[in-house]
Amino acid sequence: MSDTATTDPAPAAHPGRVRSTALAVFRVLAVATLAAIAVQFVFAGLGAFGASLDPHRSLGYAIAAACILLLIVMLVARPSRTATALAVLLPVLAVLQMVLATLGDDTDAWFGGLHALNGLAIMGLTARLAGTRPQQPGPVA
Repeated sequence: MSDTATTDPAPAAHPGRVRSTALAVFRVLAVATLAAIAVQFVFAGLGAFGASLDPHRSLGYAIAAACILLLIVMLVARPSRTATALAVLLPVLAVLQMVLATLGDDTDAWFGGLHALNGLAIMGLTARLAGTRPQQPGPVA
């Protein structure tokens, strides 16, 4: 009688299951990020009309962190090359967002305008990615 069955390591999780779970997690995180971006616009409006911009700044850092987390989860899910490439763009836009905010405060108000426009780009890209579906296998040749 062999002890092979008792000494073999446990089988790894099925790669398809890991990827589909990662995609589901990605969608939840993307929707939560979209909600945070909506709140971010409210905080920006409040700051523009005399309230403190501190909540806007703090939430901005959290959204940037969420963009990085979204990229990591997308790299696990890998539903398609296009979705993965777009997910790479999210943290790039988030870093650009911080640069534009700093330049808007310190240099020229036009950078502040670009900051708002970039925020819309982040929101649109996140919404696009939230609807990502698994890549369907192509026809067999």
